[in-house]
Amino acid sequence: MHRILMAMALAATILGPSLAVASPAQAASTTMCSATPVPAGWVVTQAHRDPANCGPHLHYWITNDLYNGMHICSATRVPAGWVATQAQTNPVTCGPHLSYWVTSNLYNGMHICSATQVPAGWVVTRSQTDPGTCGPHLLYWITRA
Repeated sequence: MHRILMAMALAATILGPSLAVASPAQAASTTMCSATPVPAGWVVTQAHRDPANCGPHLHYWITNDLYNGMHICSATRVPAGWVATQAQTNPVTCGPHLSYWVTSNLYNGMHICSATQVPAGWVVTRSQTDPGTCGPHLLYWITRA
């Protein structure tokens, strides 16, 4: 089973650009060890220690099927066109990484965490620290420019 998963991760790495935009027929989830980079177009949704399968590395659950309101682990960047609306420590879900709640549904006056860049065409109208919402990142309110 471990060899099959590693083969899938290798294939995903080679095919990375074709996985960047997944249609429902292409959407997939799998697991991998953190010893290799997460394939392009994929995000980590869980990270755990699993010495039996990954030795000293973390065991990642990854997907290329993003949806508004889902959480991803900071082991991977928030994809272009998406923003983090919350950032919290969640050792049960993301191990040593932060857990980000992400969306691509932007609206005037919404808040995002500075863990992600302000999208093109949007400006920050207010900024403050709010560890309860964005953990170590600043909380931004954004409006279309």
